[in-house]
Amino acid sequence: MEEHHGASLGHISLADFFHHAVKRFPGIHRVKEDAFRPGQQPDIIVRWAKRLFVTRADIVVKDLLEILRLAPTSVNYQPVQYFVAETEEERAAVAAGVSDFNQERVIKASRAIVCAVPFRPSEEHLQAVYKQEIADGRYAGHEGEENMDAGRRYFVGLHAVTSGEFFEWASKQAYLSMCYLMFAAAQMGLDTTIMEGVQFQKMDENLGLAEKGLASVLVLAIGHHDEKEDRNATKQKSRLPMDTVIHRVAK
Repeated sequence: MEEHHGASLGHISLADFFHHAVKRFPGIHRVKEDAFRPGQQPDIIVRWAKRLFVTRADIVVKDLLEILRLAPTSVNYQPVQYFVAETEEERAAVAAGVSDFNQERVIKASRAIVCAVPFRPSEEHLQAVYKQEIADGRYAGHEGEENMDAGRRYFVGLHAVTSGEFFEWASKQAYLSMCYLMFAAAQMGLDTTIMEGVQFQKMDENLGLAEKGLASVLVLAIGHHDEKEDRNATKQKSRLPMDTVIHRVAK
């Protein structure tokens, strides 16, 4: 995987990453400075899927959307398109495309984001990514930029033997970006719920995605959970023991 902005995060801590994010995006003043201090639990450990939200107008998602734009994708192909529902009318249109048990979560959230991906790669998109990389100075001081473009085309082609295979690969990029966003939101004191309980064909119709050559794959609600009514907030987080899911590679 490559970062959109070209910087590898493999050698820095999560704390360093978020301190870097604050410097890069001054508007992210909600990032908790003590989120990763020794002896304290990161917010991502104690977060839970929010079942009920309370609608609030004070949510500023500009910085979150920038983090979403910068989310890593395989070979920097960036196939995911994000559709943001801000107004009550827009959220209602999204809610009409999710399963009934998820509708209230979308309606009462401050924002809802629908992730959509294309069925097949396009020459236009490949060229757009390459031109943007050049404009952003990604190859400044490096030779063989054409090889980078050729390499991306090769790896995209490996996943595009059929439209179904490409759609599955592109969908994985959507999941990756949503995880990226959920983590950032937790550090900014915002609650999120990711949803697969979606009537995807209906969602595509409601948002006119088919005409754009896209199909929906995920929905994310962002806001503040209802402290009085969200029963999930009082439930103990439960996961399988560490030694049943984490294993050393045997020599």
